[in-house]
Amino acid sequence: MTSLICQTHILTSLARLPMILLVLACSAGAEDHKTVLIQGEKSSIIEYRATLQAHPQYISPTQHLLKNRPTVEQRSRLIDDFANAQKAFLQVNLKMAESAFEQVTRQRTEADWESSDHEIFAIALFRLAQIASDSSATQDKWLSQTLHLHPKTLATVIQKLGAQIPPPLLKRQAHLSRQIPTLHLPAPVDWTEVLINGVKCSRNSCGTWAQIPEKVRVTFLSDRWQPYTTTLHLKDFNTYAAPTVAWAKGTCGDSFRQPTVFKKVKAFWSVDCDRPRQLALAVTPTPVASDELPKLEFSQKPTRIYKSKWFWAGVGLSAVAIWAVAEQNKGQIRTQPTTTYGFR
Repeated sequence: MTSLICQTHILTSLARLPMILLVLACSAGAEDHKTVLIQGEKSSIIEYRATLQAHPQYISPTQHLLKNRPTVEQRSRLIDDFANAQKAFLQVNLKMAESAFEQVTRQRTEADWESSDHEIFAIALFRLAQIASDSSATQDKWLSQTLHLHPKTLATVIQKLGAQIPPPLLKRQAHLSRQIPTLHLPAPVDWTEVLINGVKCSRNSCGTWAQIPEKVRVTFLSDRWQPYTTTLHLKDFNTYAAPTVAWAKGTCGDSFRQPTVFKKVKAFWSVDCDRPRQLALAVTPTPVASDELPKLEFSQKPTRIYKSKWFWAGVGLSAVAIWAVAEQNKGQIRTQPTTTYGFR
């Protein structure tokens, strides 16, 4: 059923999966050293984002959750189930392969898968359609579900595995993509990120989706509100309002229940709250007993020096000295010439 070249390609891809898993696990843990800065319920979004930008040691809860999706355990299980399904398919054990591939596809709504994970789902759906070659209705069911995968990923899978997928299936899948009605989904407000089957919405739109009976997984992420995930039909998306539960309630200085999903977490209330508080230097006087104060000795009966004979003797001597200096100065003034002309 499958050429030797195709089998070799598939087995080579499966051999690379553990290494891919290891790389993804290492990259997911690269942000673990950062502190998750959750936004307080009443805090300013402008101040919060400015703080995030100014401090590289912080990461928002939305970015942390996006970088760690899906979990290592979820991806490991998906890869193991896919490997078992491929093995049964290559051994032409179609009954077992069909059951194993269905087990793979049921995991689409169990996590917010990345685009690389969608490649596994695309291959599984095409394999199921290939196995159900005797029922066109069953084929259409599997082929239509490929329209709920990441558009770029689906195109990549078709390009890579085009030789392994029977041309009638590719032609039928393209026909369904044109015939099935679509629905445009606007992006919900008040949420930082919204994911539909792991595909991120833009700021204004969640894109155009095919209206098929299967439900989609929708995850609402916010820096202010706790994440919320549900499964619903696309026709109910526009009217659905996800409940909002704050990460942290209160104001500056209030304690909050730290989410266990993060290793290191801090609540942001405001810029003023985050500034280091200036310590006031309080001067507290030390009481001193009155007997410990220094004492100045004063004479109880001060001496009246103007009645002393020594006082008047000093005054007389000073007067004589002043008169002698004055007479000497007079003599110097008389002999001093009025001009220096002719003198050397």
